[in-house]
Amino acid sequence: MKVLCESDVLVIGGGTAGFIAAIAAARNGAKTMIVEQCGVLGGTPVAGLMTLFVTQHDALGNQVVKGIGDELIQRITRDGGGMGYAYDTQGAMQKSAPIDAEVAKCTMLDMAEEAGVDILFDTICTDALVMNGAIRGVVASNKWGNGLILAKRVIDCTGDGDVAVFSGAQYDIRPMNARQPVTLMFRMGNANMAKWLQYMKDNPDQFKLADGLESLEKPWFQNVLTYYKPWHKAIASGQMGEGFSLGQVWYHSHASDMSKGEMTFNMTRTTSLDSTNMMQFSKLHRVLQKQVPIAEKFILENMPGFENAYVIDSASILGVRESRRIVGDYMLTADDVRSCKNRDDAIGLCACPIDIHLNAADEGQIWEMTGQRGSMSYGIPYGCLVPKGVDNLFVAGRCSSSDWEANGSIRMQGACLVTGQAAGTAAALSIHEGVSPHDLDVSLLRRVEAEQGVVLDV
Repeated sequence: MKVLCESDVLVIGGGTAGFIAAIAAARNGAKTMIVEQCGVLGGTPVAGLMTLFVTQHDALGNQVVKGIGDELIQRITRDGGGMGYAYDTQGAMQKSAPIDAEVAKCTMLDMAEEAGVDILFDTICTDALVMNGAIRGVVASNKWGNGLILAKRVIDCTGDGDVAVFSGAQYDIRPMNARQPVTLMFRMGNANMAKWLQYMKDNPDQFKLADGLESLEKPWFQNVLTYYKPWHKAIASGQMGEGFSLGQVWYHSHASDMSKGEMTFNMTRTTSLDSTNMMQFSKLHRVLQKQVPIAEKFILENMPGFENAYVIDSASILGVRESRRIVGDYMLTADDVRSCKNRDDAIGLCACPIDIHLNAADEGQIWEMTGQRGSMSYGIPYGCLVPKGVDNLFVAGRCSSSDWEANGSIRMQGACLVTGQAAGTAAALSIHEGVSPHDLDVSLLRRVEAEQGVVLDV
């Protein structure tokens, strides 16, 4: 098989964790490449149209995620695509960072190019080259055909842990009937936001408002339809058909300018198909795409101010909440998250609550906080990033080593920013030090991370 190219550090997946990992590796002196299945960087917040980064602050308001992740938020804001960290109107967290996906695309591309990261878009990894227990590269597929990309270190940021599985790494995955549902995000435009806000003010009992009506006096808001009476009626009457859930509809205003009349909706869902089975994954796309016009019809007919609104777009990738979790040198547990435990081998802090969207259609969501407004932080151990039994390989993002409950926290955007920077930095350092990722001096990694703005303690 032909060799397409070579790199020091190869990052598979250019989403939140992968983008940050590549920037970190390049800034620490490694020749770095991203292989990305789409034509844009950004993953879930951008191509997936989540248009929101959560959570970088703990329940007391301390910012525990800084480093490159914080730089990204500031750069997007500077470029006109955000408002920095915004007050959370629901009280589910202290703050979050809404973004404009189109602006974020360009900001992330600029940052990657400034760092000297090579990017190979529209390319997927279909296999791994493993010799004597160590990954040496991957098989990449695109319009060139199939070819090898060789690397000294590979970072799997695919979300599903594809590269790690191709390499023979152990993984856990729950049965399909227990896994969290998959969602297709979409955006609505031409809404009369003043009219909708007035309805919320007139009917506060139908919404989750952290500080009552005062919550609606902010320049940005998010909320859920859990208590919204027309939604209850639509679900109870069967109007929405299969797939929609009473307690699992979430929306937020678009970036910082509500006068644009744009709203992002997390509304569609399906629970019966496997995102790691390509035949079923293809059906997932079809099922969720067909739910969007059903959701749109409900919004137009039942949400005051949306009478003349329309769907701007739906995401180009699906929002998969749960699939494979790679078994690493350490497995993060729910007790680690709930006890707010920090550790000497932590590579960063996470303050994301355990977020579990339940599979049963009538159940909704668990948002398990360890503080009154959000969660207190815990340390993410280095071993969560290093797959057991395979050398030269890291994982970051959703597929990081964790039990299924802890994964409800470490899969979130704030944690992806942390694990991405740590994996990229560790990959570069392990090359420079001439050691296996399993043997890297974590105190050295922590020292370098601290110098580069990562918060290790509060």
